[in-house]
Amino acid sequence: MSFFKKLFGSGESKPQTTEEPIKEEVSFDTLKYDGIRALRNGQLDFAEQCFLQALEREEDLEIHDHLSQLYLMRDRLDDALDEVRLMAEAQPDNHLVWLRMAHVAFMKEDYGMLQEACDKVLSMEENHVEALLMLGRGALATEQWEEAVAWFTKAINAEPRFVDGYLFRGEAYRHLKLLDEARSDADTLLGMIPDSEDGLLLMARVEKEGGDLAAAEKRYGQVIDANPFRVEAYQERSEVRMELGDTVGGVDDIEMAKTLRPEETVGEGNAQEGIEHKVEEAIQNANPLGL
Repeated sequence: MSFFKKLFGSGESKPQTTEEPIKEEVSFDTLKYDGIRALRNGQLDFAEQCFLQALEREEDLEIHDHLSQLYLMRDRLDDALDEVRLMAEAQPDNHLVWLRMAHVAFMKEDYGMLQEACDKVLSMEENHVEALLMLGRGALATEQWEEAVAWFTKAINAEPRFVDGYLFRGEAYRHLKLLDEARSDADTLLGMIPDSEDGLLLMARVEKEGGDLAAAEKRYGQVIDANPFRVEAYQERSEVRMELGDTVGGVDDIEMAKTLRPEETVGEGNAQEGIEHKVEEAIQNANPLGL
């Protein structure tokens, strides 16, 4: 449910068959709620058709909210941004709208816009955890490791059980070669979620980079146990096994990585993208805007 639905309330109407063309006499409410149902069911073409025709009949902020979601699903980032800007004009004091804009900006790799949107949120709520997280993610994406640590630390101070903060700060510490600090964040994360594959992967990398190859090999195995399709775990474990003299095991891991992701060379850059994507999905699922 989008936040505009929460604000303005809504009713339900009987759905139109999604394969039928939309007739001119179909009511605004039918178009709107058929579009919402179609969006939830992944019928994006029909959902967009419903929403756009509904807006021809009546202006509605909730529909613009849903359209922004639809455009994000289709990677139509400029269209999504247009919808969010319209929402921001209508609700300039709604921090949820600015969080949505920050998310779109992150996807567009427009870190100036991300900063501006997060500043808006922080002007309304000084220690808003999600805004601090987005600023930290922007710093990570631009390899500003120390700045990233600062933002994630602020987020953790605001919410000490903020799992994503420890994960991302641990990654930033690792890039700074501050392995003790990275290990501490991984420990904290795993203390909260013992079977977190991202936490296990972070710890495996810390152990690998710290030279504890036997521990790293075992830890990568735990990542694979948690998710047998985690490509980067096979790729990075192959390097560890090669260094330990286990050529057969190393080759087996390389072959498994190629099988799971044959279209590209798998390395730590792709591994980091995997973590970013997983946490991004979690943020979207938890976002009160219904991203």
